Amino acid sequence: MRRKTLKMISMLIVSSLFFLPAIADETDELTMVVKDKVAEVTRLINDKSMKKVTKDAEIIASIEDLVDFALMAKLSLGKKAWSQLSKAKRKEYTAIYIKRVKASYLEKLYLYTDEKVIVEKGIKKKKRVEVPSYIIGKTDKTEILYKFYKNKEGRWMVYDLEIAGVSVTQTYRSQFSEILKTASVEGLIDKLRSMEAL
Repeated sequence: MRRKTLKMISMLIVSSLFFLPAIADETDELTMVVKDKVAEVTRLINDKSMKKVTKDAEIIASIEDLVDFALMAKLSLGKKAWSQLSKAKRKEYTAIYIKRVKASYLEKLYLYTDEKVIVEKGIKKKKRVEVPSYIIGKTDKTEILYKFYKNKEGRWMVYDLEIAGVSVTQTYRSQFSEILKTASVEGLIDKLRSMEAL
C-alpha cells in the first residue's frame, strides 16, 4: 500500500513539473497579447492622420479576435432569459448587443488622453486566466481586469472585463433584469435596438 501511495505521489509530482510550465507559458502569452492590443489601440487613438470612421473600424478590427462578444451577450442576458429565446431571436439579440457594446467601447475610448497604461502579469485561476492592467492618470488609478477563457477551438478569448472591480457583463445583466421585470425579452430587444449605446 505504501509503495503504491509513494508511486502515486511521484507521478503527481512529475506530472506537475510538466504542467506548470505550460500554465506559465499561457499566462505570459496572454499578458503579451493584452500589452500588444493596448499598444495598438493607443497608437490608433493618437493617430491624427486617420479619419474617425477609418480609425473606428481599425480599432474594432484589432480587438475582434480577442473578445468573445457573442458569449458576453449571452452572459449579460442571463440563463433564464436566454433560454426563452428562439434561435432566430438569439441571433437578433446578439447582433444588436454586439453593435451597441462596440459603439459604447469606442465612445468611452475617446475619453482617453495622456493616461499611462500598465499591464501586469496574468494570473491563472483554475481554467481561466485574468490579466490585470491599470490606467494611471494624474490623480487616480483605475484597474481593468481582462478575463480569459479557452473556447472549443482552444483559443483564449476575453469573456468579461472588470473595471474598478465592477464586471461589465454583470452590470448589463443587472440592467437587463430591471427591464425584464416589466417587459418581455422581445421588449428588451426592441429597447436595445432604440438605444445608441449600452
